[in-house]
Amino acid sequence: MRKGEAATLQWTDINLNEMKIDINKTLDFSADEDQELFGDTKTFNSPRIIKISQSLVNDLKDHMKYQNRNKLNLNDKYHHDLNLVLCRDTGNFMPKSSLFNAFERRSKRADLPSVPIHALRHTHAVIMLEADVDMKYLQKRLGHGSIQITSDVYAHISKNYKRGIWISMRTSSIHFLLALIINSWAFVGQMAIILANNKNAQQNKNPRSLVAPRGWMH
Repeated sequence: MRKGEAATLQWTDINLNEMKIDINKTLDFSADEDQELFGDTKTFNSPRIIKISQSLVNDLKDHMKYQNRNKLNLNDKYHHDLNLVLCRDTGNFMPKSSLFNAFERRSKRADLPSVPIHALRHTHAVIMLEADVDMKYLQKRLGHGSIQITSDVYAHISKNYKRGIWISMRTSSIHFLLALIINSWAFVGQMAIILANNKNAQQNKNPRSLVAPRGWMH
Protein backbone atom coordinates (compact mmCIF):
# COMPACT_ATOMS: atom_id res chain seq x y z
CA MET A 1 0.00 0.00 0.00
CA ARG A 2 1.32 3.43 -0.92
CA LYS A 3 1.42 6.09 1.79
CA GLY A 4 -1.21 8.19 -0.01
CA GLU A 5 -3.49 5.16 -0.27
CA ALA A 6 -3.12 4.44 3.45
CA ALA A 7 -3.64 8.08 4.41
CA THR A 8 -6.94 8.30 2.50
CA LEU A 9 -8.50 5.12 3.90
CA GLN A 10 -12.00 5.66 5.23
CA TRP A 11 -13.84 3.28 7.51
CA THR A 12 -16.23 2.52 4.67
CA ASP A 13 -13.25 1.08 2.74
CA ILE A 14 -12.56 -1.56 5.39
CA ASN A 15 -14.56 -4.74 5.89
CA LEU A 16 -13.44 -6.07 9.26
CA ASN A 17 -15.69 -9.13 9.06
CA GLU A 18 -14.31 -10.27 5.70
CA MET A 19 -10.81 -8.97 6.53
CA LYS A 20 -10.52 -6.87 3.37
CA ILE A 21 -9.45 -3.35 2.45
CA ASP A 22 -10.79 -1.62 -0.66
CA ILE A 23 -8.09 0.67 -2.04
CA ASN A 24 -9.84 3.11 -4.38
CA LYS A 25 -8.29 6.56 -3.94
CA THR A 26 -5.21 8.45 -2.78
CA LEU A 27 -4.66 11.51 -0.61
CA ASP A 28 -3.49 14.82 -2.06
CA PHE A 29 -1.32 16.06 0.81
CA SER A 30 -1.13 19.53 -0.78
CA ALA A 31 -4.90 20.07 -1.06
CA ASP A 32 -6.24 23.37 0.28
CA GLU A 33 -9.85 22.26 0.72
CA ASP A 34 -11.36 19.09 2.19
CA GLN A 35 -13.19 18.35 -1.06
CA GLU A 36 -9.83 18.27 -2.85
CA LEU A 37 -8.21 15.76 -0.49
CA PHE A 38 -9.30 12.59 -2.26
CA GLY A 39 -7.88 11.93 -5.71
CA ASP A 40 -7.58 9.10 -8.17
CA THR A 41 -5.13 6.30 -7.53
CA LYS A 42 -1.72 6.34 -9.18
CA THR A 43 -2.60 4.04 -12.10
CA PHE A 44 -5.64 2.42 -13.71
CA ASN A 45 -4.73 -0.83 -11.96
CA SER A 46 -4.15 0.74 -8.55
CA PRO A 47 -7.76 0.34 -7.30
CA ARG A 48 -7.84 -3.11 -5.70
CA ILE A 49 -9.10 -5.15 -2.78
CA ILE A 50 -6.50 -6.74 -0.51
CA LYS A 51 -6.79 -9.26 2.29
CA ILE A 52 -5.50 -8.37 5.76
CA SER A 53 -4.50 -10.41 8.78
CA GLN A 54 -6.54 -11.04 11.91
CA SER A 55 -3.95 -9.20 13.99
CA LEU A 56 -4.41 -6.10 11.84
CA VAL A 57 -8.18 -6.44 12.17
CA ASN A 58 -7.73 -6.45 15.95
CA ASP A 59 -5.52 -3.33 15.79
CA LEU A 60 -8.08 -1.54 13.65
CA LYS A 61 -10.86 -2.40 16.07
CA ASP A 62 -8.82 -0.94 18.94
CA HIS A 63 -8.11 2.14 16.86
CA MET A 64 -11.80 2.54 16.09
CA LYS A 65 -12.57 2.55 19.81
CA TYR A 66 -9.92 5.23 20.33
CA GLN A 67 -11.41 7.36 17.55
CA ASN A 68 -14.93 6.95 18.91
CA ARG A 69 -13.76 8.38 22.23
CA ASN A 70 -12.28 11.37 20.41
CA LYS A 71 -15.51 11.86 18.49
CA LEU A 72 -17.51 11.94 21.71
CA ASN A 73 -15.08 14.31 23.41
CA LEU A 74 -14.73 16.73 20.50
CA ASN A 75 -18.28 16.44 19.15
CA ASP A 76 -18.74 19.07 16.41
CA LYS A 77 -15.03 19.90 16.39
CA TYR A 78 -14.24 16.44 15.05
CA HIS A 79 -14.02 16.04 11.25
CA HIS A 80 -16.78 13.42 11.04
CA ASP A 81 -17.28 14.11 7.33
CA LEU A 82 -13.80 12.84 6.38
CA ASN A 83 -14.32 9.50 8.18
CA LEU A 84 -10.57 8.82 7.97
CA VAL A 85 -8.98 5.76 9.54
CA LEU A 86 -5.49 7.24 9.88
CA CYS A 87 -5.74 10.83 11.00
CA ARG A 88 -5.12 13.35 13.74
CA ASP A 89 -7.08 13.15 16.97
CA THR A 90 -9.43 15.75 15.50
CA GLY A 91 -10.24 13.49 12.55
CA ASN A 92 -8.37 15.75 10.13
CA PHE A 93 -5.79 14.31 7.73
CA MET A 94 -2.18 13.86 8.82
CA PRO A 95 0.32 16.08 6.94
CA LYS A 96 3.04 14.16 5.13
CA SER A 97 5.81 15.74 7.21
CA SER A 98 4.12 14.67 10.44
CA LEU A 99 3.74 11.14 9.11
CA PHE A 100 7.41 10.92 8.11
CA ASN A 101 8.62 12.40 11.40
CA ALA A 102 6.46 10.06 13.47
CA PHE A 103 7.74 7.06 11.51
CA GLU A 104 11.36 8.14 11.96
CA ARG A 105 10.93 8.63 15.72
CA ARG A 106 9.32 5.23 16.16
CA SER A 107 12.04 3.57 14.08
CA LYS A 108 14.81 5.17 16.14
CA ARG A 109 13.11 4.22 19.38
CA ALA A 110 12.93 0.59 18.21
CA ASP A 111 16.59 0.72 17.08
CA LEU A 112 15.62 0.10 13.45
CA PRO A 113 17.61 1.42 10.45
CA SER A 114 16.61 4.75 8.96
CA VAL A 115 14.59 4.04 5.79
CA PRO A 116 11.82 5.84 3.91
CA ILE A 117 8.34 4.82 5.03
CA HIS A 118 7.75 3.63 1.45
CA ALA A 119 10.37 0.90 2.09
CA LEU A 120 7.74 -0.95 4.14
CA ARG A 121 5.79 -1.53 0.94
CA HIS A 122 8.89 -3.07 -0.62
CA THR A 123 9.50 -5.20 2.44
CA HIS A 124 6.03 -6.63 2.02
CA ALA A 125 6.83 -7.44 -1.61
CA VAL A 126 10.12 -9.09 -0.60
CA ILE A 127 8.35 -11.25 1.97
CA MET A 128 5.89 -12.42 -0.67
CA LEU A 129 8.67 -13.22 -3.14
CA GLU A 130 10.48 -15.19 -0.46
CA ALA A 131 7.28 -17.20 -0.09
CA ASP A 132 7.34 -17.93 -3.86
CA VAL A 133 4.26 -15.82 -4.59
CA ASP A 134 3.46 -15.53 -8.30
CA MET A 135 4.69 -12.26 -9.85
CA LYS A 136 1.27 -11.60 -11.42
CA TYR A 137 -0.43 -11.90 -8.04
CA LEU A 138 2.14 -9.54 -6.55
CA GLN A 139 1.49 -7.02 -9.32
CA LYS A 140 -2.24 -7.01 -8.55
CA ARG A 141 -1.68 -6.76 -4.81
CA LEU A 142 0.70 -3.81 -5.19
CA GLY A 143 -1.50 -2.11 -7.78
CA HIS A 144 1.22 -1.75 -10.40
CA GLY A 145 0.19 -0.65 -13.87
CA SER A 146 1.80 -3.70 -15.49
CA ILE A 147 3.61 -6.88 -14.55
CA GLN A 148 6.67 -5.45 -16.31
CA ILE A 149 6.95 -2.74 -13.63
CA THR A 150 6.74 -5.35 -10.88
CA SER A 151 9.30 -7.53 -12.62
CA ASP A 152 11.70 -4.63 -13.26
CA VAL A 153 11.58 -3.51 -9.64
CA TYR A 154 11.60 -6.86 -7.87
CA ALA A 155 12.98 -9.56 -10.20
CA HIS A 156 16.55 -9.05 -8.95
CA ILE A 157 15.49 -9.54 -5.34
CA SER A 158 15.29 -13.32 -5.49
CA LYS A 159 18.88 -13.45 -6.77
CA ASN A 160 20.07 -11.14 -4.01
CA TYR A 161 18.15 -13.13 -1.43
CA LYS A 162 19.81 -16.34 -2.53
CA ARG A 163 23.18 -14.67 -1.95
CA GLY A 164 22.06 -13.94 1.60
CA ILE A 165 21.91 -10.13 1.48
CA TRP A 166 18.12 -9.67 1.68
CA ILE A 167 15.97 -9.97 4.76
CA SER A 168 12.32 -9.91 5.68
CA MET A 169 10.43 -8.95 8.80
CA ARG A 170 8.38 -11.39 10.82
CA THR A 171 5.08 -9.69 10.15
CA SER A 172 3.33 -8.56 7.00
CA SER A 173 4.49 -5.09 5.99
CA ILE A 174 0.94 -3.95 5.28
CA HIS A 175 0.16 -4.86 8.87
CA PHE A 176 3.36 -3.17 9.99
CA LEU A 177 2.65 0.00 8.01
CA LEU A 178 -0.89 0.52 9.21
CA ALA A 179 -0.20 -0.61 12.77
CA LEU A 180 2.86 1.63 12.96
CA ILE A 181 0.91 4.65 11.75
CA ILE A 182 -1.87 3.85 14.21
CA ASN A 183 0.62 3.52 17.02
CA SER A 184 2.43 6.68 15.94
CA TRP A 185 -0.80 8.62 16.33
CA ALA A 186 -2.55 6.84 19.15
CA PHE A 187 -0.58 3.97 20.68
CA VAL A 188 3.00 5.09 20.20
CA GLY A 189 4.79 3.25 22.98
CA GLN A 190 3.20 -0.14 22.36
CA MET A 191 4.57 -0.53 18.84
CA ALA A 192 8.06 0.52 19.91
CA ILE A 193 8.04 -2.20 22.57
CA ILE A 194 6.78 -4.82 20.09
CA LEU A 195 9.45 -3.96 17.53
CA ALA A 196 12.18 -3.95 20.17
CA ASN A 197 11.09 -7.37 21.41
CA ASN A 198 11.07 -8.72 17.87
CA LYS A 199 14.59 -7.41 17.35
CA ASN A 200 15.85 -9.07 20.54
CA ALA A 201 14.19 -12.34 19.62
CA GLN A 202 15.95 -12.34 16.24
CA GLN A 203 19.48 -11.47 17.46
CA ASN A 204 20.77 -15.01 17.14
CA LYS A 205 19.35 -15.52 13.66
CA ASN A 206 20.93 -14.66 10.31
CA PRO A 207 20.75 -10.85 9.92
CA ARG A 208 19.03 -9.46 6.90
CA SER A 209 18.60 -5.83 5.95
CA LEU A 210 15.53 -3.71 5.22
CA VAL A 211 16.48 -2.06 1.93
CA ALA A 212 14.41 -0.31 -0.71
CA PRO A 213 15.02 -1.84 -4.16
CA ARG A 214 15.66 -0.05 -7.43
CA GLY A 215 12.69 2.00 -8.65
CA TRP A 216 11.51 2.39 -5.02
CA MET A 217 8.83 4.97 -5.78
CA HIS A 218 6.60 2.28 -7.34
